[in-house]
Amino acid sequence: YNCIRHFLNQTPHQLIFQRLPIIDTIDDFMTLFDWDTRSQWRRESFSPDVLTAAKIVCNPVEIRIRPVRVETTAAQKAAYQAEKRRLIDGIGQRDPHTIPRHLHLMGGKAKMAAIVDGRSYVGRNDRLKIPGMATYKETTYPAGPYTAFEFPHNVIDFADVLTLADQTEIDALVTDLKVDEWYLQRYQEWAGRVSDVCTAISQG
Repeated sequence: YNCIRHFLNQTPHQLIFQRLPIIDTIDDFMTLFDWDTRSQWRRESFSPDVLTAAKIVCNPVEIRIRPVRVETTAAQKAAYQAEKRRLIDGIGQRDPHTIPRHLHLMGGKAKMAAIVDGRSYVGRNDRLKIPGMATYKETTYPAGPYTAFEFPHNVIDFADVLTLADQTEIDALVTDLKVDEWYLQRYQEWAGRVSDVCTAISQG
């Protein structure tokens, strides 16, 4: 970040571009804004008042996440509840996000029944050896469009896949386990923020 900023401060002209205007929140946009305004508002939170300091063009981005519902068995639900209790009881001083991050993986076997031959999927890892499965850590995604086998915990990984695969619409396998619904809602809210930020910065 500092190296890029230092270089840009030495050039008379610059063009800053990004497929999505944010990673997670509107303050992420301020990093891009900082690069184009010679750090005049460095470490400042977003405000519409500063937008006139740069020429900003933002094409509307509407990210659509379509849930593909997957039912789990009674045994899978029971195993989920037991694992949730074990994780909660042992969390101690550790990061509480350990719980949803771990529980989200438990729907994997149930989702196997929803796999469609020939379709490309993206998941956290390749533990289930599914043909056509990519992970969220690839550098290219040439076999799109992709279906989200599961969501990553960090939003930046999901944003990278949509950017590199050139997708604004994505199907996502979602079981009836509560943690899957939590992740779905989390990412649908994120998609709404992306759209809202485009609107907010285009008003400047």
